[in-house]
Amino acid sequence: MRKNKLFFNISLVAFSVFFITGCDRNNENDKPQTYTISYKESDIYSISNLEESALPGETITFDVESTSVFYEISDVKMNGTSLESDLFGYSFEMPNENVEITVETTEITTYDDINDHLSWGSDVDGKILALTDEELESGYEYTYEINLYFDNISSANLITSIDEVIYSSNENVIPTDAITFEPIKASQSSVIIGGSLVIDQTKVKVGTTSIYVSLDPNNSSLGTLIRQFEVIDPSSYVPETIDITFEFKNETKYSNENIFMNVSDRTIDEIDSFYLKDLIDNKLEYKYKVGHIYNISLSYYEIDPETERPSNLIGLYINEWIGTNIGGVTNSIKKTNTDKLYLLTVETPDITVPIEFYD
Repeated sequence: MRKNKLFFNISLVAFSVFFITGCDRNNENDKPQTYTISYKESDIYSISNLEESALPGETITFDVESTSVFYEISDVKMNGTSLESDLFGYSFEMPNENVEITVETTEITTYDDINDHLSWGSDVDGKILALTDEELESGYEYTYEINLYFDNISSANLITSIDEVIYSSNENVIPTDAITFEPIKASQSSVIIGGSLVIDQTKVKVGTTSIYVSLDPNNSSLGTLIRQFEVIDPSSYVPETIDITFEFKNETKYSNENIFMNVSDRTIDEIDSFYLKDLIDNKLEYKYKVGHIYNISLSYYEIDPETERPSNLIGLYINEWIGTNIGGVTNSIKKTNTDKLYLLTVETPDITVPIEFYD
């Protein structure tokens, strides 16, 4: 009898263990399956408020924001399916599988809101010539100006200070710290009526970058601009040239004896000066580099009797001109944002450009 009782007790214990462990296994099998939620981190966007895991059927809501002024969010996908956003962000219902969130972005290389008061100058073409090795080794300061135009802004707006935000999308081409904003003030006043971005050319490298500038004045509203710029290798750059002829007509009270013209090639930062007294029949032959940005100006000067050098420069006005423009070809002289400085554009070879000037 003792043996039977012992066997019964052992059997009862074994059954109890089996029953308890079996129930635990059933409880584990009955527990709902959770699935993971993952995404790829990036320097140009951020994802927030996203759960790391969830149960099937749960509603998942999260936020996606661009962290770069040069990129905008173009699509957000859950396992390849595009999601719609609303006031609460992006959301989806958790499926019976692991989830991967992917974000697609679009690069912004140009932005200019026609409804604000800020635009690129008419002479900005998006090209900057890099310095040669000799120029870099010379130790001189080289700068390149990108003109900005304040649309419908005058001294009456009383802008006396401007907070600027400037970025470069490619720090290896043009570092952000190589770009500064320089205001232009009204004559004999502290009121700002324009400005330019000044680039330290000693810091730039060949390549492509976009520049972002946002200006916030103390007493008005201006705007934001983005544009792509190409820094060109000077060693491989051979510009095409065409021959043009400047023909001058003096409508001032001054004699040609003391008048000169500056032709500034802004693409390569080079200035040529010509004195009208040296011309024959008031004509000047000139080799114009196709695709370059040119500014022209005329000035009257007096000779200082003590130094025998030019002094008391007086800027002169030039009549705007539109030449024969056939098939989209542009030949013109137009005003710029700077007083008495003009933009010269020529595309037709052997054309005569009339320079009619007055005081």
